[in-house]
Amino acid sequence: MRRIMELQREGLWTEKRLPKQLEPPRPKAHWDYLLEEMVWLAADFAQERKWKKAAAKKCAKMVQKYFQDKANAAQKAEKAQEAHLRRVAAFIAKEVKMFWGNVEKLVEYKHQTKLEEKRKKALDQHLSFIVDQTEKFSQQLAEGMNKTLKDTTSANPSINSSRISSPKRDGTDDEFRPDSASEDDEETIAKAEEEENADVDAEVAALEKESQMDLDDFLKDLPK
Repeated sequence: MRRIMELQREGLWTEKRLPKQLEPPRPKAHWDYLLEEMVWLAADFAQERKWKKAAAKKCAKMVQKYFQDKANAAQKAEKAQEAHLRRVAAFIAKEVKMFWGNVEKLVEYKHQTKLEEKRKKALDQHLSFIVDQTEKFSQQLAEGMNKTLKDTTSANPSINSSRISSPKRDGTDDEFRPDSASEDDEETIAKAEEEENADVDAEVAALEKESQMDLDDFLKDLPK
């Protein structure tokens, strides 16, 4: 600072800077051309470096996009394959379900057919049994009636003879006493009717019991 003050007192130091003096022109030498070439190469290298960086980024993005598209395509193909397999599996399951449904219907139809055949056979056997029993009872009833008729006709001569042998008493108050043979005939007829009624009641009870039985038990009880 002292030196500056001294120079200011002497007038050798001013506050304003001296104007810049232009360098006098001179002819270019080999060094000047070399420096210009280096400046151009530096600018060219910088531009090329920027271009290569941009190209590398672009290439990296393209490669990344390629593999991303490839992964998306593979994922999409996998989903499409899975959807196709699901559709195929659903179709096969539907066909299998329909097949077994038809099999179940067929088995049920055959089972119902066999049951109907067994039921029809059982009903035919039962009807035949009832017809046979009816014929049997009718035959027994007819035989009983014929027997009763024969007994009645055989007893009529004795009754007539007793009526002839006993004279008619007019104006008497004696009561009529039936013959013992006629009483026996009436008892025989009453007994036969009671037996027939008992057989009919037993048959009705048996039929009612058979109507309440199961089909298998009824088939077991049928005469073979």
